[in-house]
Amino acid sequence: MLEREWPDWRFSREDLQRTPSVACGWTVEREELDRAKACALIHAAARKLQLPQVTAATACVYLHRFYMRHSLKEYHHYVM
Repeated sequence: MLEREWPDWRFSREDLQRTPSVACGWTVEREELDRAKACALIHAAARKLQLPQVTAATACVYLHRFYMRHSLKEYHHYVM
């Protein structure tokens, strides 16, 4: 990661192209699709649990931050 004022919270377009999943051989498109599937699962679970939408959105933010440090290959999005 590049050195910035908030290195753990903000990511550049370059950072999004150099994730751990991409380093493991996944394409950026596949990673985007799997992240979208994971967020859809989070939103579906939140609806069934009658949680506020902001709760699901916050969970998706943390999911995206997690996958900026860990590979989808290592931690499958449905297991998380």
